[in-house]
Amino acid sequence: MTHKKIVVGSEEWCGLPDINIPAIKTRVDSGAKTTALHAVSITPFEKNGSPWVRFKVHPIQYDGKTTLVCESPVVDKRRVKSSSGIGELRYVINSQISFGENTWEIEVTLTNRDSMGYRMLLGRQAMAGRMLVDPQVSFQFGEISDEELNKHYHDFIKVPTGLHIALLASDPNLYSNRRIIEAAEGRGHFMDFLNITDFSIELNNAKPTMKFKGEELSTKYDVIIPRIRPNLTQFGCAVVRHFGSIGTYTQNSAQAIAQSRNSLLTIQLIAASGILIPPTQLLPSKSESIVNQVPLDGKQIRCFVINGLVKASMLKSKSEDGTTKLTPLKISKYERKIAGLAAKTLNLKVAGVDLIQNKESTYVQNVFSSPSLNGIEATTAKNLAEMMIIGIEKNLKYTFIV
Repeated sequence: MTHKKIVVGSEEWCGLPDINIPAIKTRVDSGAKTTALHAVSITPFEKNGSPWVRFKVHPIQYDGKTTLVCESPVVDKRRVKSSSGIGELRYVINSQISFGENTWEIEVTLTNRDSMGYRMLLGRQAMAGRMLVDPQVSFQFGEISDEELNKHYHDFIKVPTGLHIALLASDPNLYSNRRIIEAAEGRGHFMDFLNITDFSIELNNAKPTMKFKGEELSTKYDVIIPRIRPNLTQFGCAVVRHFGSIGTYTQNSAQAIAQSRNSLLTIQLIAASGILIPPTQLLPSKSESIVNQVPLDGKQIRCFVINGLVKASMLKSKSEDGTTKLTPLKISKYERKIAGLAAKTLNLKVAGVDLIQNKESTYVQNVFSSPSLNGIEATTAKNLAEMMIIGIEKNLKYTFIV
């Protein structure tokens, strides 16, 4: 039986009726072989003597509150290589897929796509004989508004019951900030974004006061996650310090952030801890000390450290076209130790640590207090945003009340 092929764009809204997903935005990628659906809490079980799988889906981009619980028979377990080259054993299910009036059955692999923008990726196996792709267009079957999505998923929005957390930053649309908000909401916490430029601090002989948009904050926060731009370090640290003074837990303290932004102090503290650093010159200047590191030839490694432990690491190299190439990298026990120690030396609960590895040894080059999640999550397939939130829960010894 032949089918008239439909034309789709690079991104489309589709439905997966067999697992009760009425609308999900998918990335159409003929370069990928398999179709992947974002799924978490994947749990196998038996039903009538056959293998089934139960899983949760967050069907809306950058939204951790909306959660569907789905079940389906297991078709297969298959090793699939992601776009970053990491192999993963995935459950495979069958489901009908619908584009407008067009419906057919496809195979779907289940994987955590938290670090990806799209909750679903449609591969060429699902398109064969059915679709033609025009990558210059999108949403050939219409767009779905926020109001329509709310109608579909209103009953599946998780009501927060956890900590009151605020992300203190400047741009809510940055990848890292969106991911942190999504991860906190996905774990059941109340989450707000506070723009650091909307704060003011009033100092006098009495108790100092802090205002947000000219008014006192109406919400008392349990946790502040500071993500301060370098050009706002001094003011941002003052805001973080004030939150700390009223008993709010700050994932990175004002002192730790300030230390990490002082390159001279950072190098001195790391060297004093016995950690190898590249040969470094400290030179005087009229305005500020100059720190010059002698370049070392070797591998450039970025580590993401939470509570003193390396949670992900990747190799940074140059491609033939001059762009930066990122690849996952398993580092040695010694390298994990010095990266964790560098973060602890600066009292940073969350840190990015850059290492240089050459024939002689591995050196700590730099430490960052607001490391980007963009790149390293996709490269390593690690949900670092959620790990940050779990790190807060552990430090506060927080448990959810069921």
